[in-house]
Amino acid sequence: MYICAKIRIRSQGSTQTTLLWRCSLESVTEGVLGGKTQKILLQFSFSQGGAVPRPLRRMEDETRLGHETRKGSKPDSRQFITPTDKVSAKGILSALENAEFSLTDASYQRRLKENGQYHMVRFVFTRKGIECTPHPEFVRISKSARINLVRMLSDALWRCRAYLNHYEEEDRVSLNFEHRMPFIGGDGKPITEWQKDENGRRVGGGPVPLSSAKTLSIRGKEMVLR
Repeated sequence: MYICAKIRIRSQGSTQTTLLWRCSLESVTEGVLGGKTQKILLQFSFSQGGAVPRPLRRMEDETRLGHETRKGSKPDSRQFITPTDKVSAKGILSALENAEFSLTDASYQRRLKENGQYHMVRFVFTRKGIECTPHPEFVRISKSARINLVRMLSDALWRCRAYLNHYEEEDRVSLNFEHRMPFIGGDGKPITEWQKDENGRRVGGGPVPLSSAKTLSIRGKEMVLR
């Protein structure tokens, strides 16, 4: 099956149809979850260490040398989701598992940034059938780590951006979650906000509970925001 784009040009009473492009539907639906994608990383950033869930496999704190190495060794990458606020990702775990990806690691590291530090939490999913030997510490905490991931995805909205990273032997998808917006505050009450129109003016009779602007999901072999 093919999809195509055509343009019609009207000139001197006649109409001419020109084919702009035509491509196989199979190549379109290969998507970011295609055959070369072996790992999917869900990476969360926290400004406060107290918000980091436990247990996780603890990695050594990032050093200045490690920071410079990480920043200088970026793979060939394509961003396919630009930074989007108030994203709900609560269904992405079951979607990944249905797409034959299994949780194989859950780690935490204190990292450096230009003006201080932040706390990185990463969950790694590996395509079933790919050889993978999980870290012994992850094997010990795997059930608790999965429960923590469910809570992280269900209890808050996030700013989300996503990349398809190309390596020599495989592709990896990186889903980055930042700017956490929890549904429930520290006092146990729902967090609310004013609805605003396109000009930023408040609308409605008062603040309402947080609601998502977009939902992260999987459609075929594509990861999309709806």
